[in-house]
Amino acid sequence: ILHELAHAFALTNLGGQIHQVVLTPWGSNSDLGLPTTAPARAVVYLAGPFLNGAVFLLGATLLV
Repeated sequence: ILHELAHAFALTNLGGQIHQVVLTPWGSNSDLGLPTTAPARAVVYLAGPFLNGAVFLLGATLLV
């Protein structure tokens, strides 16, 4: 859920629109109105994996 929320946060802050997000066991099916510029699209695409990495680093730090 956090992964998809990161995509949604980036998308809404970059001028895109969220029409529908359906969470499934293997990820999600999304109907999005993506921004028109390539850098903005890259930020939206990378927001989820970036948050996954941040959560991993936080968890690893707490475990150590």
